[in-house]
Amino acid sequence: MFSPPAAYRATIERLLSLEPRLLLAGHEPPYRDAAVLEFLLNSREAVEWLSALVYEALEVRWVSFGEVCDRVAKAYSGLEAVPRFSFAMTVDGFAMTVDGLLAELVESGSADLDAGSPRRFRKRA
Repeated sequence: MFSPPAAYRATIERLLSLEPRLLLAGHEPPYRDAAVLEFLLNSREAVEWLSALVYEALEVRWVSFGEVCDRVAKAYSGLEAVPRFSFAMTVDGFAMTVDGLLAELVESGSADLDAGSPRRFRKRA
């Protein structure tokens, strides 16, 4: 979906401020007029949902990066049925997005990182 998350959020906000009447996104059909605003607002909401899913995938015990990706993929699969979250997203596409969101959680102090191999994460107690 996106990486790094902060840049994606900033891009959405920038586009919203420009009030475009036409949006040509790389993996979506062209959007015109009111559909542009709807897509951008849904994209912003999806970022927050995905961020929450990543945080919920963590535990107070160490969890590998792969486990986090698997948990997020399973939780996200239910969101694909919701039209506003039916973005072009595959499980393979989760890794970069999850990685960026985990980095934000570590940077904010909400999660800890064990940088060994494999990388592991946990919720900060």
